[in-house]
Amino acid sequence: MISVEKVAQIARLELSEKEKVQFQIELEKILEAFRILDQAEDAKPSFHPVEIKDVFREDDIKDPLSQKQALENSKNNEKGYIKAPRAV
Repeated sequence: MISVEKVAQIARLELSEKEKVQFQIELEKILEAFRILDQAEDAKPSFHPVEIKDVFREDDIKDPLSQKQALENSKNNEKGYIKAPRAV
């Protein structure tokens, strides 16, 4: 049987007597819930209870832009390329 005092000692917690009693009751309820779950035999694990579907759309391939069209939206271009600040 797991005791709250042992868990508190491992976690280096100082609990009052009132807290020990309260946490022991809560710990017993939690352990009892797991005992009930352990008795389930024919249950399959459900890692994803809701079906996961692919939400991405297919790529729509269009005619690529020419270099001239791509540079039309850039203020800073030089010799057919986009001019950017120097990386140091």
